[in-house]
Amino acid sequence: MAKAFVREYRPGDRDAVRRICFDTGLMGDPIAAQYSDFESFADMLTAYYTDAEPEGALVAEADGAVVGYMLSCLDSRKVWNPGNIAVRHVFLRGVLFRLGTGGFYLRGVYDLICDLFKPKRPRFDEAYYLSHTHNNLLPAGRGGGTSKEFFYRVFDRVKLGGSRGLFGEVWSENKTMIKFLTGLGYKLEGEPYLSPGLRYPNGDRVSMQLLLRDLRDWVPGSWRDAKK
Repeated sequence: MAKAFVREYRPGDRDAVRRICFDTGLMGDPIAAQYSDFESFADMLTAYYTDAEPEGALVAEADGAVVGYMLSCLDSRKVWNPGNIAVRHVFLRGVLFRLGTGGFYLRGVYDLICDLFKPKRPRFDEAYYLSHTHNNLLPAGRGGGTSKEFFYRVFDRVKLGGSRGLFGEVWSENKTMIKFLTGLGYKLEGEPYLSPGLRYPNGDRVSMQLLLRDLRDWVPGSWRDAKK
């Protein structure tokens, strides 16, 4: 397969982005064993970016196929609430009562009750770290600098758009991704915190790690000069 290259998102990429989101939703592996409904999962994680802010989206392409995506949001306050999207699918499509999804929602409610007095996501200055990203790559898109270019392009976009920083959430067990992000200038913020509903394949609870990227030191376009 040819090396993947990064390009701007097009409307025709929407289905591919949604499929990749579903097929990599469990720390790079398919989410189907945890949550089997493709439409609601893809809506919760990608619909805002592809439908309301497509100018902030990029894809990786190899041999004519989309093999990864980077979705970004300039102002996180505008993002559609995933919980509201889930409720819509509950009422319109009955995902609460399906075998492949009902357990997730019931488990999530149970977790929320159990976690009432456990650490939550650390507070941070959301007006300063205004932006965020969401990205995934199929195996064919990994390596070769694709991920770095994704982030460099987003850093350019959001800084030129007036944002001073980004935040991100990563599965705390994903040490490879955390190392990658800290190499891009992200800093760990606080301790890991539990995510309701999700489980690792062995049944253990999933925890998340918050990271922040201050863009004061970022010079838009500088990475392009370094590639020459």
